[in-house]
Amino acid sequence: GVLGSSWGAGVQATVLAAPYPANTSGSAAVCTHLYPPGVHKIEFERRYFLLLVPTGLPVDNPAPIVVDVPGYSESPYYQLKLTDIVRSLEVYRWIGVIPFGTAPLETSTCCPSDASAEECESGVTLDKQNACSFNAGGCCGAAASKNTHDVAFVRSIISWLEGNMCGDKGTVFATGFSNGGMMSNRLGCDAADLFTMVAPVAGNVRIGGDFPECSPTQPVGWISLCGTEDSACNRDFESTAKEWAGRNGCPDRDPTPTYNTPTTACYMYEECKARTEYCIITGLDHEWPGHNRPDGTSPEQPSSNVDATAFIFERFADAIRARHG
Repeated sequence: GVLGSSWGAGVQATVLAAPYPANTSGSAAVCTHLYPPGVHKIEFERRYFLLLVPTGLPVDNPAPIVVDVPGYSESPYYQLKLTDIVRSLEVYRWIGVIPFGTAPLETSTCCPSDASAEECESGVTLDKQNACSFNAGGCCGAAASKNTHDVAFVRSIISWLEGNMCGDKGTVFATGFSNGGMMSNRLGCDAADLFTMVAPVAGNVRIGGDFPECSPTQPVGWISLCGTEDSACNRDFESTAKEWAGRNGCPDRDPTPTYNTPTTACYMYEECKARTEYCIITGLDHEWPGHNRPDGTSPEQPSSNVDATAFIFERFADAIRARHG
């Protein structure tokens, strides 16, 4: 379910909107926003991203930013539906961004060439013939083989959001699915100065190409989720968690359980310089926990599977609360 009437109208044209009305709560209005609530496709640095603007974005202080990176062959529209990120953005009143990946042949949609605009924006198609991808290092597709500068692109988007949408450059988060999960890991490794926390789903650190090692310049929060049947992440998931624990200065001891249901088991390393937590979902294949794929190909998930989107946003909010004491 999409919240807020403006979200249901499809992707809006990228015309400049009037600034928000002055804040009437008594505190000084310091923010103007170039785009109104809704989904906007932005052309930027010869690439594109979806800008997700919730209703009620504050005008008296900058808003946190969440970057949600699609998987291999996904369009941002597919990722939008898969994660239902709009619901959480509306609850928290944060700004969302979903970047478009790089394909072998140039594309401005990451949808199949024969898909109508309506089909594409409905988020039900994958383009496996001309697959969009992100350069996570050792994976994936055209983005990795072309050494596409995706970390630099995301940095530029964040600067744009700071200048045009009053985004808080000091409170930036990343998540993503599959290749997008790998990419959100890389953002934690290569842009720790920018990201407060990253939350990869079904994708681990993938060293390779122009990404020889994961060496964050400072601790960065890391929470990740993987299904036991998911070959994209299950082989080295717990070892990836242990490596992040090392990067985040956690004492060398076993993690403690944090969240448990009959099918979900989450564990957190204690006394770290940044939160380091992971969740294992029993029986889950290559899926976003608690959500069905928008193309109808997902097997039914038990209700005991954690809702990855809600869980991730709760952890992002915890990171903000921890910072403000």
